[in-house]
Amino acid sequence: SKNGFLFFASDRYAYVAGISILALVAAGLTRITTLVRERFQYLLQAAFAVVFAAMLGSVSFVQANTWGTSETMYQNVLRLYPNSELALNNLGDVWMKEGHRAEAEGMFKKALAIDPGQQSANINMGNLERERGNLQASESYYRMALATVEKKSFVNLDELAPYYYLGRLFDEKGEREKAVEFFTKAVEKAPKYAEPHYNLGVQLEKMGRKQDAEKEFIEAIKRSPLYLDARYHLAAILAEQGKLPQAIAQLEAIVKLVPNYE
Repeated sequence: SKNGFLFFASDRYAYVAGISILALVAAGLTRITTLVRERFQYLLQAAFAVVFAAMLGSVSFVQANTWGTSETMYQNVLRLYPNSELALNNLGDVWMKEGHRAEAEGMFKKALAIDPGQQSANINMGNLERERGNLQASESYYRMALATVEKKSFVNLDELAPYYYLGRLFDEKGEREKAVEFFTKAVEKAPKYAEPHYNLGVQLEKMGRKQDAEKEFIEAIKRSPLYLDARYHLAAILAEQGKLPQAIAQLEAIVKLVPNYE
């Protein structure tokens, strides 16, 4: 299971499972060769090896082509599983990045017809509507994605995305307190992660709430001491408040961690 989806096998994991099949084949070949005269044994083994290698090689060549690009991979999945909402959304995502907006929208809507709560498809549709300036429609899709997340007791970082998209949407609309509300909810939903604290800190920093932003950046660094962006923003906030020694300490920590950090 991965991000709420169940996978039976992936190509890159199938080789280990294939060992047992190859062992059975080898045992069968051994049994056959013991039934023929010894002088034909090695010739028969060689013939089987050549045929078997040619067969597997041709199948591997065909299968490898499905991994040529992300587009061919998802198209192959849909050929086998036409109702895979994950593949429909991911193919749409590929097309959207290539500028094929209409085709992408079709994929997203097909995914949502199968699973109206599919988070990624709702976010992608929200992004499309946002690009078109349809902010109300965009908000509706983001809230659909959020509804799925809020039902869960535990979430991973990727699942916090609806909070961020809604926060940024309200920030663009000039409703900054509403934006803070969504970034705060992300922190409350997953307080052990550094990223939600950082994103809330950035929003508070934009609003001039320096002390509140400082606290969030400190919380982010507590959870992830190597979070360089959090240290950099904290240094800026500290300097703006006249806390120069503390600001310098953060910048020195960054340079110590990454000497070439511009």
